[in-house]
Amino acid sequence: MADDANARYADVVVLAQLASGADRGFRSLDVFVTWFVTGTAAALGLAAANLDRLQGLVTLPGIKAALPLLLTVLGFVLASKFLGGLICTYAGAVESSMTTLDRLVELDQLPDPLAFDAAVARATPWPVRAWQWLGGRLGVNNSGRQVMWLMVVSGFCASAAAILTVLFWMVLLGYLPPLF
Repeated sequence: MADDANARYADVVVLAQLASGADRGFRSLDVFVTWFVTGTAAALGLAAANLDRLQGLVTLPGIKAALPLLLTVLGFVLASKFLGGLICTYAGAVESSMTTLDRLVELDQLPDPLAFDAAVARATPWPVRAWQWLGGRLGVNNSGRQVMWLMVVSGFCASAAAILTVLFWMVLLGYLPPLF
């Protein structure tokens, strides 16, 4: 039983470290992608409003050909932000839990681990319970591993959005044929 408690404690410490790091990593990646895509959307709006002045550079067919790419970019950005929201939630929950546990240690009133697990299970909403069940089936029960997977997928979505934004500009300016 002592080995299980030590393993659980180690998992919690690793989760705290990974969630904190992933939270910081996501926030810096999020700023880059948000400004990159926002600038692109603003520039597209400016180009569309001034089509007559940019006739040799941007055309209406070019805008129509590039719009599906921009919509795909927005989908990747939304997915990255959703996953990042989960990462930030993990990090906030871990930080809050650690603060609460520190206070309980000071008061010498640590909760029974089984009662604590039962309380967490009762408080967990259905989508998260389904995620946990799926994680158990796939062998990804470790919360630290889940946080890192969220970071990897969020990073992939952000990278895809950045790459597709560059392709969007290449299609818009006529350097590439329409991709869709």
